[in-house]
Amino acid sequence: MKFEAMCRGWIIGTRRFAKELVEEHRELAGQGSRLATEVQVAREAIWLEKRDELLLRLDRTPVDLEAAGKSVPWKLAVAAGLKTTTTATNRWLALNLHLGNMHEASRKVAAWIRNPDPTLLELMR
Repeated sequence: MKFEAMCRGWIIGTRRFAKELVEEHRELAGQGSRLATEVQVAREAIWLEKRDELLLRLDRTPVDLEAAGKSVPWKLAVAAGLKTTTTATNRWLALNLHLGNMHEASRKVAAWIRNPDPTLLELMR
């Protein structure tokens, strides 16, 4: 049965309410992947907006991300800012900040967070 978990949980309300709730879940059941995609697109839009805000604080642009090296301190400061204020993944940070592969990006950002550049840290606030 598709709604087996519902049988084990609590539904407080009338029998009619319980039936309506089951119907509502049936309608949503086939839309999981579509909804997940929409949520991910929204998250990434937020991450890009925050990235651009942090770049602006450093007087940088998204074009500068491509031109600069993978380990320049200001890029790591942006990545650390994103990592500490959003749910941006290491993969996303690596791709969108041009930091190399996600494992190296993770290592570099963690090192920067442990020992930040005071001047850049102040600009990021």
